[in-house]
Amino acid sequence: MTARLENWMTSGYGGLYGEVYDDTQGRFPDGEKIFTSTIKSFDGAKVVTKSGSEYELGEVDSRLAKRLAGDLIREVIQENKGEVE
Repeated sequence: MTARLENWMTSGYGGLYGEVYDDTQGRFPDGEKIFTSTIKSFDGAKVVTKSGSEYELGEVDSRLAKRLAGDLIREVIQENKGEVE
């Protein structure tokens, strides 16, 4: 693992944006906000980018979490529309 991303969210071009910590290659100071290159692979909480960097995903940015929660709620409502109470 080359670094950990906290308060991360997806970017508009297929990468991630967030605060980087514990960068083993010494490229970024803790807490610096970065954009990663495009995501090449994803396995649980580990992301590998096109440039070969590996990131452990920490906490999701609160704005992304709210958006995802809203999407899930809308999906449940849609699924329940046909049910009789």
